[in-house]
Amino acid sequence: MPRPVEVLAAARALLADGGSVVVADEYVEDSFSAPGSYRDRYAYGWSVVSCLPRGNGRSTDRRDGRGHAPGHPSRRYANRGRIPDMEVLPIDTRYFRLYRLIP
Repeated sequence: MPRPVEVLAAARALLADGGSVVVADEYVEDSFSAPGSYRDRYAYGWSVVSCLPRGNGRSTDRRDGRGHAPGHPSRRYANRGRIPDMEVLPIDTRYFRLYRLIP
């Protein structure tokens, strides 16, 4: 997502009282290390060939892909989007981690 902070801020503005935002993100380790797991290497590869070039195409886009941002940036994006709390939902999938962002 090229502009995650702006998208999360807009989603928060649309919420009714007591509402929350659910976000699906790549299921990867919190920090990348080499040699990484197959899943981390897969996400890193897509980051290098898709996410980062797309983000570099416009000066207003974020340049945070798996290959660029250390750690998992979801909490940082949520905080910048005026969503102060989040939890990882206990839903087991192979490819995505689901977050509930709590305003």
